[in-house]
Amino acid sequence: MLNRKLWRDLWVNKTQFLSIFLMSFLGLFLFAGMNAEGEGSAQTANAFYEETNLGDFWIYGRIFTQEDVEEVQNIKGVIHAERRLVTSGRAVFPGDSKEEDPFLFVNVVEDNTISKVQIVDGEGFDASRGGIWVDYLFAEKQKIAPGDQLSVEVQGMTITALVKGTIRHPEYVYYLSDEGAIMPEYGEYGFVFMPGREFPLETEDFYTEIIVDIDENMDPDSIRQAIPKVLDDEDVMVTDRNQNMSYSTFDAEVKSHKVMGFLFPIVFLMIAVLGIITTMTRMTAKQRTQIGTLKALGFTRRRITRHYTGYGFWISLLGSVSGTLMGVWLIPMAIFPSMQLAYVMPYWKVTIDYTVYLAIAISTAIATLVSYLACRKELADPPAVTLLPKAPSRIKHTALEKSRFWLSLSFDMQWNIRDILRNRARTVMGIVGVAGCTMLMLCAFGMNDSISGIASWMYEELMINNIKVDLDSDIAERDAQEYARELSGQQIGEYQVEFVSSTISKTGILTVIDDGSYVHMQNEVLEEAPIMEEGIALSYKMAQLLGIKKNEYIRWHKVGDTKWQNTRVTQIFRNPTAQGMMMTKKTYESLNYTFKTTSVLTNLTPDSELNDKPGIRAVMNIGDMKADLDETMEIMGLTVGIMVSAAAALGMIVLYNLGVLSFIEKMRETATLKVLGFQSSQIKKILRMQTMIITSVGIVAGLPLGYVFLQGMVTNMPENMDMMMIINFPSYIYATLGTYLVAILVNLMLSTKVRTIDMVDALKGPE
Repeated sequence: MLNRKLWRDLWVNKTQFLSIFLMSFLGLFLFAGMNAEGEGSAQTANAFYEETNLGDFWIYGRIFTQEDVEEVQNIKGVIHAERRLVTSGRAVFPGDSKEEDPFLFVNVVEDNTISKVQIVDGEGFDASRGGIWVDYLFAEKQKIAPGDQLSVEVQGMTITALVKGTIRHPEYVYYLSDEGAIMPEYGEYGFVFMPGREFPLETEDFYTEIIVDIDENMDPDSIRQAIPKVLDDEDVMVTDRNQNMSYSTFDAEVKSHKVMGFLFPIVFLMIAVLGIITTMTRMTAKQRTQIGTLKALGFTRRRITRHYTGYGFWISLLGSVSGTLMGVWLIPMAIFPSMQLAYVMPYWKVTIDYTVYLAIAISTAIATLVSYLACRKELADPPAVTLLPKAPSRIKHTALEKSRFWLSLSFDMQWNIRDILRNRARTVMGIVGVAGCTMLMLCAFGMNDSISGIASWMYEELMINNIKVDLDSDIAERDAQEYARELSGQQIGEYQVEFVSSTISKTGILTVIDDGSYVHMQNEVLEEAPIMEEGIALSYKMAQLLGIKKNEYIRWHKVGDTKWQNTRVTQIFRNPTAQGMMMTKKTYESLNYTFKTTSVLTNLTPDSELNDKPGIRAVMNIGDMKADLDETMEIMGLTVGIMVSAAAALGMIVLYNLGVLSFIEKMRETATLKVLGFQSSQIKKILRMQTMIITSVGIVAGLPLGYVFLQGMVTNMPENMDMMMIINFPSYIYATLGTYLVAILVNLMLSTKVRTIDMVDALKGPE
């Protein structure tokens, strides 16, 4: 009998319970979907790393001998160590079939035990035999297959070898062609692996790295500290996985998705809890006589309690489970295509871990508990008391109602303020819901502003050139200078460097600026600041990561160079995409380095044949650069769409539920107004006023919350990105108007209910 009553009550109060269902649905939809995508991506990566035995440490800083490898292997906790050379090169294709020689990362390995290649097609890798193994995306794009001959130009030499297979590699999940690139274009460039015997040098002492595999049960810090000691060289640099760009970038991406999936559902769960409180309190108060009758018929208090807590339990459980199923299906489907453009994985899968089931249990448990707390007061009285009508609560006039100001208010305003003050739970639910709606909308529009602002900030304020000409790594400096003269351009050098601060080590980009006006620098507050001749300028994000402040010293060196520098940081600058440091050519040469041009910046329109000239790697215009940046931001743009949709749904559901609940509770008062001669249009105006008051208060609360929420999202960006939080004034207007639009739509839907009031039932029913 009670089961039939439960489902009948759910149907009668379907609007209120539907809103609770939708809040539970949306909360788990976002949490489970983002979690399944993030956890699935993480597990895919971990399986790939485990299968290929991704290295734990990388040692740089000099040419390493076989004795060095043996010394490292003798450290307690080290399982294996091996040497490797990583350098840049070009794929050389015969004839005129290629417009330019594509860039390649050339990896010469002594063994294939650590950071192993994964074969996609062809023969397995064998370090004791000849041949070359090619990145499978590069092979597909350049029409290379196992059995072909491939020539690679590296360090002034041309190596021609038989392609034995196509591969993936755990250190190339995410990689860029050069320091100035923004978005991966896999296939346009790539990487190759070859055994040391293919490298045409008489000596084997050309390896610049040692990769280390350690016992996971050992303390990694003790091993890391022991490496420089056994090599008797404090200048060698030891990095771990978190400093590997491929590993750290993908890891940061996955973590940011999980963070967003955790933050959003909290808002929906809060609204669901408030909805249950107001709905169950109202329903049990209305069914007071029914509860007394059930007690008189012999139903135990426990059974009646279980019956009423079942409302919250079943609604929340159904909403959570259905939200989980839909989220796990739809959200990864929407995100994975964008992820596949940026990252190279063997496959992409969806994984539901224990936290999703835990979230369902927590959501259902909270709903059940709230249902119990909302109705326990009505269940506590004995049958004789419960069967009697509840004594009307004593109404006290507030200080506001006794003030002179109150008398100056219109009847409409007095009526609504009194109703708001006497129904605090319902009012709080409305304010929180509207605040959540406004918060998500402002966060979405602000994220869009921040994304849109990156391109203009980078390419209209920091770099004001129209063309960037990238040069080959082996181009003679006199040829680079000649190209700069022909193009009336500014020469810059971009080099990879590594920083050490205390126990922290990071890699970044060193940008050396020659004379010219195309490169500009902005300080922490985005004011134009000329580059000083003394000291170095460190990027704001890198300074935060290393814990370095202005006028402190930082230790750094160029990757592949054994010479370390200890330089004072005289400036801090902001840059959205390249984290590292900047200095003038004069400062760079004062550190006993030889300046080498890597790019020429110009505003002249180059000859169409410039791409084919020797030493030219690529010619990019500002439109291409912005397009690359737009592709990079595509995943964030998807987040914006999700937030706007969630905000609209949240506002619509909360305000509609609030309106229906308010209308039902005030049905007698509304009928009384009709009897007193108020027209339906006047009554609608009174009801609309309350919705707009609550909406306005919610908007005022939601705008600063949106600012804080966006700030939290921006600070969780990957380490190589310094995204400025930008919220343009129109975004505040859009968020406000968007929320008001939702409120107006809800009012239009509710306005028709005024005419449906049964006057007899409304006025005589309570008697």
